[in-house]
Amino acid sequence: MALAQLHDAEDELVDVRSRLLDTDASLFFILARGNIYDSRQRDLDALQTYAEALAIAESLPESHPGRALALSCLGSVCYYAGNMLVALKCFDKALTLRESLFGEEHVDTATSLNNLACCLHAMGEVDAAAMFFRSVLHVFKLGFGLAHPRVSVAMKNLDTAQRHQSRLIQDRVHVKNRDDMKHIIAGL
Repeated sequence: MALAQLHDAEDELVDVRSRLLDTDASLFFILARGNIYDSRQRDLDALQTYAEALAIAESLPESHPGRALALSCLGSVCYYAGNMLVALKCFDKALTLRESLFGEEHVDTATSLNNLACCLHAMGEVDAAAMFFRSVLHVFKLGFGLAHPRVSVAMKNLDTAQRHQSRLIQDRVHVKNRDDMKHIIAGL
């Protein structure tokens, strides 16, 4: 149903725009479609759609926030599919773009840093992850206030990383199968 509504909206916008969508609108609809696939756990469709979005985003100026968003979406699918290296590269590039666009103290930049930290944590780089989660928590508290759900997630991520700093994590599969790691949440 959501996909049908999205297609109807795309068709309507195309008619209004003389059959041509500008790059921003195309990127918006492709990311929306990818999010629908992602929410329905259609990972391959989401991956293909986000790759299409990234190709469009790369035609935008470096300073366009859509570039970082497309990278974050692609990284998120890779993260949940267990492809940490690709996810890490996507999140790192999104972080670099958002730092240059918004600065280090912006919630979007902190979201990218959180995603990067989640990858590092899953790869066994717990000390680095904990350090980044601390920074994320600081920015989220300032930007959102203490009652915001993202602050709660950042607190849980930091707490989990701190509890595991003294433990040896064997490998990525081991991390993914641990019950106490299931609440680590990468965001967009």
